[in-house]
Amino acid sequence: MNSKNKLLQIIELDVKDIIENPENTRKHDVRNISVIKDSLLRYGQYQPIIVNKKNIVLAGNGRLQAIKELGWNKVQVIIIDKDNLTEKAISIIDNRSSELATWDLTKLTEELELICQDDNFSIEDLGFEQIEMDTILKDLGDDLIKDEEIDISELENSEDTFEENLIIVCKDSKELELLKNKLGIKKNTNKIKFSDISI
Repeated sequence: MNSKNKLLQIIELDVKDIIENPENTRKHDVRNISVIKDSLLRYGQYQPIIVNKKNIVLAGNGRLQAIKELGWNKVQVIIIDKDNLTEKAISIIDNRSSELATWDLTKLTEELELICQDDNFSIEDLGFEQIEMDTILKDLGDDLIKDEEIDISELENSEDTFEENLIIVCKDSKELELLKNKLGIKKNTNKIKFSDISI
């Protein structure tokens, strides 16, 4: 078996024996560590920390800091044996690769809504703040409106009235509610009339 494909083994070590990487290029602010701590308390450690043979962290410095602040004595790790430059590269690419990912806002909203229907979960439990969710919903609403642009000048010049002939078709109730929120429509309705729009 190629050395690059060796089966990785998770082992448990004493927290005091694990060394935070002094050359770590990633900063962890108070909120970041707080979210990690909340996750550890709720779900346990489901991701091992990656260390070299000297027990210096290559990936997971934030998790180690959170574990220390929680006062835990044991931590799950994977030990890898690489040359110095490869270890530095691993430390950087581990952080950089996650930064390059983006959210599918529609699916994220659906998943958050599904999870938060359970009273045992909140937006904050999932690492978001309400103001961030408001921004996500606004961006999603903007995307929905851009998908179906309306040429108001054509409607204004038509013989029919804008109020009577404006029809907005939504794929489901969730899309309808997002669009109503964007257009400032407060009343409970499944039809959008021009006279209802307050923007």
